[in-house]
Parts: sequence; C-alpha cells; structure tokens
Amino acid sequence: MSPSWGHLPAVAGGQLVRDFGKSRAKALKDIKARLPMRQRAGMPKYKKKREALPTLEYTKRGFRLKDGRLHLAGGTVVRVVWSRDLPEPPSSVRVYRDSTGAWYASFVVPTVPKDLPAIGRVIGIDWGVRETATTTSDDHDLPHPQYGKNAAERLTKYQRMMADAAIGATKAALAEMARKHGRAVHLVHPRTPRWAVRGAEREPSTHYLFPREPMPAPRAEPYPPGIRTPPA
Repeated sequence: MSPSWGHLPAVAGGQLVRDFGKSRAKALKDIKARLPMRQRAGMPKYKKKREALPTLEYTKRGFRLKDGRLHLAGGTVVRVVWSRDLPEPPSSVRVYRDSTGAWYASFVVPTVPKDLPAIGRVIGIDWGVRETATTTSDDHDLPHPQYGKNAAERLTKYQRMMADAAIGATKAALAEMARKHGRAVHLVHPRTPRWAVRGAEREPSTHYLFPREPMPAPRAEPYPPGIRTPPA
C-alpha cells in the first residue's frame, strides 16, 4: 500500500487489505498444490503510482445513495450520471478511474434470475466483430453501429496537426484532445535524438521527432557585452 493512501477511510482501506490478502492466499495455495505455471494465480505485484489506476471498493456501511447522489465514507459526495436505474439496493460499489481520467462507479446489486416465457421458437446468435450479432433469421441481425468511425477520422486529423505543431500552447491543447481519446502523448523537442526517446520506435505518432529534411544549424544567440563569441 502506498503512503499516499493513508488518508483513505477505514472502510476502503480495510477492503483494499482484504483483497490483497485473498489474492496472496490464492497464489500460495496454487504454489502448495504444485499447479502448472499457466494455471497459477500470480502473487500480487507492486505497481508504480503513475501506472496503477486508482480503484476503491466500499461495502454497504461505507456508502449510501440519497437524492441521486453517491455519499462515500469520509464526507465525499459524488453526483452520478446514471446509465440505468438500480433494480435493488446495492450491496457494494467500486469507484475507479480509467486511462482517460474519467471516473466510474460500479454497483453490485443482488438479482433473482427470471425465466422468460416459452414461445416455442428458437433462434441462433453469433457474436462477431464486423457485425455485432448475426442470427439465423435476417430480420433479427444486429449490424455494427460504427460509433468510432467518425471519432477515428477526427483523431487522425488531430494526430497530423500534432505532428506539425510547435511545442507550446497549441501542442498542449492537442495533447489534451488525444488524452480524451485514450492515447498516450509524449512531448519532446524536435532535435531530440532517436536514442533518447524511449519507445519512439513503437509509436508511429512520434514521427515528427525525426524530420525527413536535415535540421538547420542553430542560430547564434547574442552575447552580453564583455563576453566573446565562441569561434564557429
């Protein structure tokens, strides 16, 4: 546990320790049972703070819902954008942040499975990539909505703008746009050598670091009086 988690409420911190204990106990049990490596649950590993996304789990006594707001232990009140109504009171909630910086709340709700009424007809469904679902009846096929097509075109446009933009406020704004799309952006100086850029070979978006034409010689800066200019 990182020292920065010391300000957490006891509910969230206790659940974090219990999850760690369960994961470690499962790993030790698999080692004792001499399971093959591919079947073992690995030991919990240390993650750097900048690589580990914050995730907190609150049990029933650590949160409550009131007037559409989520009240967490410690006096934190969150206004939730509900995707759908909860069928039953939740037993726990997991609050986490994704790579784009957006926060989500996942509720655990007890439900009772209900059998659908029998209608005497059968249909086969195949989930795919090009088509969301293909059924044995053409009337019930579910085509892909193509939600990301327009977003991909805009992202390509911003990537090209970022490749030609100067380092400054303009590039910072474009980096913010790329961050919202879940892309990692690293701003470096155009004269940075290839070996100094970690991961540049794996990121096509950093091609602007190495222009096709040779860079012009740096312009000599004026020197204060009394200081001789170094020879060329």
